[in-house]
Amino acid sequence: NLPAEVMIVIANWPEKRANHWQALLKARAIENQSFVLGLNRTGVDGNGIEYDEAFSVLFDQDGNEVPFEADKGLLLWELDYERMSILRDWRERFPALKDI
Repeated sequence: NLPAEVMIVIANWPEKRANHWQALLKARAIENQSFVLGLNRTGVDGNGIEYDEAFSVLFDQDGNEVPFEADKGLLLWELDYERMSILRDWRERFPALKDI
């Protein structure tokens, strides 16, 4: 029974509260020792509230933002073998999830 290595969180955080959204995602990544991908809606809703895709983000287990590439309106993140190995090594050296 292995813990999740990547969490995906979808939301509707408006542009003016983007800092709150990113702070919460970063905290989830650190506390769960996992990658956390926050995918926010885009555009303008029926109430005229603006949402910006730039506030979608991927954080690693240390709360560092993982860079992305933009391609034809898509945001692309790569979780390669090296990144996953760093995550697994971190969990072995600091087994906080065993305290749950």
